[in-house]
Amino acid sequence: MLIKATFNPNKNPKYSASFFRWLRGHSIKELVVMRARSGAIHIGVMRDQEYYCKSIISIFRGYYGYTVNPLRPISKERFDTSTNITDWFWSNYEQIGMCVVDPDHKGHFLYSGKQYTIDQTEDRRTCNWCGDKFKMVETEKTIINRGWVKI
Repeated sequence: MLIKATFNPNKNPKYSASFFRWLRGHSIKELVVMRARSGAIHIGVMRDQEYYCKSIISIFRGYYGYTVNPLRPISKERFDTSTNITDWFWSNYEQIGMCVVDPDHKGHFLYSGKQYTIDQTEDRRTCNWCGDKFKMVETEKTIINRGWVKI
């Protein structure tokens, strides 16, 4: 059984402080995590045959206010086309923290600086949360702008 204290960011920085605060107002047993066809992950509760939810990313980014940004119902059609990933989410969040919603490490969140260990040559890094490894690459882009200028 999951215990909210498990996800305390003061004990492990891989967990979101905003999400931890948001969890204090909810029972983990009642929460349902869904992945929309778009890939977006939402978390919420079922009430009176309706799913009330919000985006996980908005919570992780700190937009967790109860009155400013409460749970909102989504349409039955949208709910019916979503996939329930509740068990998958909690299992993976416990193991790899915020990497569960940022698996490509695109930097959707402002991490604490403790997420990566950079090697001595400073061209490789390893995620301290999920273990993914990265190398620095340089890519060259040619940008051609076309527009009207006065002559």
